[in-house]
Amino acid sequence: MKVVVSQPMFFPWIGLFEQIQLADTYVHLDDVQMPGGSSFMHRVQLKGASGAFWWSLPLKKRSISALISDVEIAPSQKWIQKSQHSLEQILSGLPFRNESIDIFLEVIEKNFNTLSQFNKYSIELISKYL
Repeated sequence: MKVVVSQPMFFPWIGLFEQIQLADTYVHLDDVQMPGGSSFMHRVQLKGASGAFWWSLPLKKRSISALISDVEIAPSQKWIQKSQHSLEQILSGLPFRNESIDIFLEVIEKNFNTLSQFNKYSIELISKYL
């Protein structure tokens, strides 16, 4: 039996989805301490026309010892609009552009309170799509 265990990352790299596809079981490991500072739990690097930049999901203040499952998110309407615009620009002219933006919007529309809920849902949604 092949088991993949990973902390739920913010729109993770394609390699995670390959691992999920090859696994018999996938486990979201969110009952561990949230990494300090910036991490792939709430940000990902994207490449646009003007180069690479970090796309980050805003988080509420938390204690240093907070578990990933307890970290709350704070996406504003401005962040949502800016993110959608950035994705539209980055994906312009690429195949599956509309599907990618639709996935982002579906995750956003769920209005999740925690980072873990947001990330787990997006990983599962993308996995189903792939």
